[in-house]
Amino acid sequence: EYGIDAPENLDFVRTLFQLLCKKNDKRYFVKSPVLMTGMLFHVIQKAIPNVKELFQHRSIAATVTSFKHILGPIRFYGTVAFYWLKNMPYRYQKIWKQVEQKGSNERFAFMILCQFHAHYLECQEGRDIKSFSFEAMVQNKESFTRGLLAFLGLDEKLLPVALSAFKKDSQRNASFGKKKIGECSKILPKDKTLSWVQSVAMERFGIALRREDLFATNVPNSIFMDV
Repeated sequence: EYGIDAPENLDFVRTLFQLLCKKNDKRYFVKSPVLMTGMLFHVIQKAIPNVKELFQHRSIAATVTSFKHILGPIRFYGTVAFYWLKNMPYRYQKIWKQVEQKGSNERFAFMILCQFHAHYLECQEGRDIKSFSFEAMVQNKESFTRGLLAFLGLDEKLLPVALSAFKKDSQRNASFGKKKIGECSKILPKDKTLSWVQSVAMERFGIALRREDLFATNVPNSIFMDV
């Protein structure tokens, strides 16, 4: 609705990838952890038709507690959630007005559901965007890495090198790296929040969530074993 796939925006995406991926004889794996990137699936495909895309998802309860831990004080956490909701695509703003809750956890959970929904919509349109869960990646490191190498068309001889990445903290220099903020809290949102998110996910987006941790069980095109 905002003309996000306008020609000038597609040119910007192409230029950005050219800056990130400077060598034509190399293969690049670009990871974007920012909220609302799920809305850009169709834009990236239009800008760079031959790119391979992967959708990584995680238990919504775990994601919400991680964001709360990273962002710190509840007031700031709530302010960030409010700002992001105000800048989401109009279709999701309309849904939010119909189901709106005051809690910050509910706000963040709703934004995550919108990311999931963008992936669902692209798959319904016939896009073969593969998906995998963070939980599957962590619990089945070797099988996951083998599958990822195969998906990327890389030689399985690279398996030992690829597995060594699990021993590194890729965010060690970031303000939210483990060394700076420690391990995230394992405390889950309250039961009423879990129930609200599960209900909204199914009724508004067609996303089935496991009750105890809000793990999505019907994500399309999963290529690795989920938990």
